[in-house]
Amino acid sequence: MPQNQDGGHKSHAGAIAGAVVGAVVLVAISIGLVSLCLMRVRHWPSATSDTASSDPSAQEGAIAAAVEAQHAKQFAFQELDHATKGFNPSNLIGRGRFGLVYKGLLEDGTIVAIKTRASAPTQEFVTEVVNLSQLRHKNVVSLLGFCQEHDHQMLVYDYLPNGSVSSHLCDPNGNPTGELDFKQRVAIALGAARGLEYLHSGNPPRVHQDFKTSNVLLDENLVAKVTDVGLSKLLVTSHNAMPSANGSSSHFADPAAVYNTYRVDPKSDVYSYGVFLLELISGRQAINRSRPAQPSPGIVEWARSLQESSSSMEGMVDKSLVGTEEAGTLLLLGLHCTAQSPEKRPTMSQVSQQVERILDKERGGIVAAGEGATVVTLGSELFK
Repeated sequence: MPQNQDGGHKSHAGAIAGAVVGAVVLVAISIGLVSLCLMRVRHWPSATSDTASSDPSAQEGAIAAAVEAQHAKQFAFQELDHATKGFNPSNLIGRGRFGLVYKGLLEDGTIVAIKTRASAPTQEFVTEVVNLSQLRHKNVVSLLGFCQEHDHQMLVYDYLPNGSVSSHLCDPNGNPTGELDFKQRVAIALGAARGLEYLHSGNPPRVHQDFKTSNVLLDENLVAKVTDVGLSKLLVTSHNAMPSANGSSSHFADPAAVYNTYRVDPKSDVYSYGVFLLELISGRQAINRSRPAQPSPGIVEWARSLQESSSSMEGMVDKSLVGTEEAGTLLLLGLHCTAQSPEKRPTMSQVSQQVERILDKERGGIVAAGEGATVVTLGSELFK
């Protein structure tokens, strides 16, 4: 009897050991298959290999699967053509460096903004779309999908009904409209700051490289969202980049990076944010367009000259905001962000904290950016 029990125990132990080994092998095979799939997503087959095809249609299934796994959709050209009524001029809502922007209505009722340009399909475009589709934040415009057909590249975004911040600050002649009150402007400043802070928090940090007032859009509740993230990288390899409709990008660019004295990094975006903040609180554009024949200093030079000649910041504040206690504080923050030396500029995390403090003081408590804000007349400008 003891021998039979011992043999039974050995048989039972052998069965357990076999099951464990089998489970380990199954897990190893599963990990191997997952790794292989990830490698195929990250490394597209070469058209010069013996087995890969240079025909875009041959890779369509793999591309669609890879992109959809990263929360973006590969739209058919016919679907976007139908959404814009054949890219009808009546649906044209903007023009940016990437190309024309159309408002579209998808079959499921979703209203979208579609950026389009003439370009042959490229794997680099899809790879960057996969990267951009992973960005998800309350203060960053979501990329919903893309299309590469009929020698066109398209990006499909959420549509924001209140357009760009710039369309609410000045009229077409560059004159301040006084449309936004101080609390709304501070909430917008905080939303934009948090959007950039989110981009910079990645590993490695993502630098916007083209942040400006017209690239901050407002939703139905005036919540600010940063747009055109990643477009600078797409334009580097393209010969089809179009001039921006407002043409002011150079006045937001970090001089240290422009003149090659400093590499482009998050502190370059901080400089651009400083220019944005000066525009937001002063109501002035980065460059005076009302007198193009008479060159005038940019907004940073203008603000610094006023600061040096006067002990008060009130002369820089939008007339509709005069008397607002913290307006001068935000202008000083804008000047701090545009310090000539990048090392002397704050981080976007530090900027967010300071703007949040001001907003809390104005509202008497912690309120989310855009919450409770009065909706203004819908803007027509988008993605400029």
